[in-house]
Amino acid sequence: MATKIIKFMEILKRRFDLGKSEQRGNPAQLVLLAEHAAKVKSLDVAAECIHLYFKLDPPLNQFHCRALFCKALFTCPSSCRDAEKLIEATNYLLKAINIAKKSKIYHFLVFNASVYMWQLVRPYQCAGHRQIVARPLANVVKALDEIGEQDYKWRLELMMSLIHCYLDAGQKEDATRVSSSAISLAKKHCPDKIPDIFKLQLSYHLGDTKQLEKMAKLSDLFLSIYKVFKIKSDVRKQLAATGHISQSELAEKMRKVLDVLTGVAPSTQST
Repeated sequence: MATKIIKFMEILKRRFDLGKSEQRGNPAQLVLLAEHAAKVKSLDVAAECIHLYFKLDPPLNQFHCRALFCKALFTCPSSCRDAEKLIEATNYLLKAINIAKKSKIYHFLVFNASVYMWQLVRPYQCAGHRQIVARPLANVVKALDEIGEQDYKWRLELMMSLIHCYLDAGQKEDATRVSSSAISLAKKHCPDKIPDIFKLQLSYHLGDTKQLEKMAKLSDLFLSIYKVFKIKSDVRKQLAATGHISQSELAEKMRKVLDVLTGVAPSTQST
């Protein structure tokens, strides 16, 4: 297979000899060959195809975007420590997104780019590393919104990841803003995702207290989630203030959590 790819590469190189006044081929063939070569792990051939493709000053069409996807693949860092390569790779994807979102017929490429972007940034989804990918992930979330992407669950997954990235970067206001947008999107299209977002808001105090209390009153489930987080918050505050909580106090807090989860009303609790 590799031998056939190399032979085809040589044929294309002759067709696109930059020293000749006339070229005898479609530059898109170079991208197609690069994609195929990448699939069979012939990355050297794939990289050479893409290098030659961009030398031809190709038009800004879907093959241009796909060539940029290939460049992102070639640049993908092998270690989380190589932040420079990561940023370079994500920039190729963002460039492709900026091209694709301008034309409705290429909007599918924006979605494809979001998948490639997630593959790039997923290894960085841990404390201390998330902040590195906040900017590119924010641009992807924005682009999907601009084209009206209808895979709402996918968009919400990316938004929730972006919230964590902003928190890791110390950008709580941005995290709060995205969480609010995520709640609005979930209410319209994916109600089953609201509890997950609400838990995030409560965990990191994203939003005004009155807004969170208002949200809690929308359903018994949200109210239960709110009460449990309120109890956990009280425990944290006590530990922060005194550095200690007695076993009896902790047992009482645990009983309250159990009461919430089992739906026991305060008036029926034993004294």
